[in-house]
Amino acid sequence: TELVLLRNLNIKHCNGCGKCEKTKRCVINDDMQKLYPKIFDSDIFVFGSPSYFDNVSGLMKDFIDRFDPIWQDKRLAEKEAILVASGAVTSEEVIKILKTFCDICKIKVVEKISINGSASKNKELIKKLEEIGKKISK
Repeated sequence: TELVLLRNLNIKHCNGCGKCEKTKRCVINDDMQKLYPKIFDSDIFVFGSPSYFDNVSGLMKDFIDRFDPIWQDKRLAEKEAILVASGAVTSEEVIKILKTFCDICKIKVVEKISINGSASKNKELIKKLEEIGKKISK
């Protein structure tokens, strides 16, 4: 199990060059290059984002956009995801956005969790995610 916090990484915006459509590799040299192998080595993801104006954070949007070289890779269909959204008011729109991302990539969503407040400081949420992970890994 590895916790990857996007806020600790240098992931640049997709520049829309289109080169990845031909090569299936992104030309931007940043921390996303380290994440691509980890994505394929993982069985399950926890994709989470706070709700910013009823949308995912800019960090999450950059991460999603940088899936362009790999979104059609058939290995993603073997993956599962737990979606977590947090916000002061509502975070259902964030769940919808993350679900759409997973659907496009053929990643199976096994759980959706929407909470008020900070996800990283929510001990109940962390415990629940650990329990789900244990069930899935059996």
